[in-house]
Amino acid sequence: MEARFSFQKGFGQVKQKDVVRVRAEIMQALGITTRPNWNRRLKGEVVPKVTEAEAIEAIFAKYGVKEVWGAQV
Repeated sequence: MEARFSFQKGFGQVKQKDVVRVRAEIMQALGITTRPNWNRRLKGEVVPKVTEAEAIEAIFAKYGVKEVWGAQV
């Protein structure tokens, strides 16, 4: 796992009521269709392209999450 490419930190800050929506938006933005691929991206096993990283940050920002990158503590 490459912690600096993980967005577990940001996902852990999403309000419970928004979790499903945020996951769906990120999956759509990255073209992810399966749960295993989602988990690989979430954990940072796949290095995001710059445009993907920007999309992830924008989605989290919509939900008030500023610290996106890193493994969950």
